[in-house]
Amino acid sequence: MRRQHGKRWRRTLIQSFVEAAQWASTVDPDPDGEPQPADDYELAAGATVTLGLLVCRWQRDNARATDRAAEMLDCSRYDGWEMLGHSAYLDSAGHGTGLWDRGLPDKFGEHLSDSAKVMGCEFSHCLYLDDDGTVSVS
Repeated sequence: MRRQHGKRWRRTLIQSFVEAAQWASTVDPDPDGEPQPADDYELAAGATVTLGLLVCRWQRDNARATDRAAEMLDCSRYDGWEMLGHSAYLDSAGHGTGLWDRGLPDKFGEHLSDSAKVMGCEFSHCLYLDDDGTVSVS
């Protein structure tokens, strides 16, 4: 699948991983107030780069498995790489859903979920609201 789409697969993987990070996270604009959805704020350019490098390293370390998973997850509603990026973020952040429950064969989906969880342990995925009002990554 990756070769069929050229470099588009990488952009799709990164974009869906970053979007999932914003969608599934909150930030605290006011320490005394309620947390707000991170996707209500613009993402800092550095945050996109950091998250993109993280998911690309994960994909590279699991290239054969991610290529196969993207083919298996590809459907009329979602691009396989889009589903892979979204699910990988959810696994890496410990959200209780992810690659293991996307219809992949049991051991295969569990392997990818476990590797995404390791990615999450290496990087805290802590999104926060920077002084300039953009969402950054620590």
